Amino acid sequence: MVVDHIENAERYYLLHPAFAEAFDFLRQHYSSDLQPGRHEVDGERIYMMSVRGNGQGHNETVMEAHRKYIDIHLTLEGIDEIGWKPRAHCAKRHTEYEAEGDCELFKDESEWWTPLPAGTFAIYFPEDAHAPMVGQGFVRKLVAKIAVD
Repeated sequence: MVVDHIENAERYYLLHPAFAEAFDFLRQHYSSDLQPGRHEVDGERIYMMSVRGNGQGHNETVMEAHRKYIDIHLTLEGIDEIGWKPRAHCAKRHTEYEAEGDCELFKDESEWWTPLPAGTFAIYFPEDAHAPMVGQGFVRKLVAKIAVD
């Protein structure tokens, strides 16, 4: 997991060949009001999810993990709070891995919580289970989905 401010995104370009393109899209749409849902960037290689809603609080959290995609969560408005735990340490499986949605869910407690105010991003790799949209109040964010391979 990586947490930083969007103005420092270039520091992470070398972590994956598609990060420069993904961060470019995130920067271009930082001030725009993309409708909720999926937005194509480069087919299945890179796409964005525009998300908005109220944080669900810590009581009902579910950890998610992906195998095919790396997530970059960028908060645009409000403060998202995201729980984190190594996927290898998750023991309370909530749903089996589904390849079509590239997601498995766990009911484990997060090892720590990271507040992500507007302008802050977090990168979650396949080994990072995470619980997004946990903060209080309204949150608007973009989630870049970058194919691992």
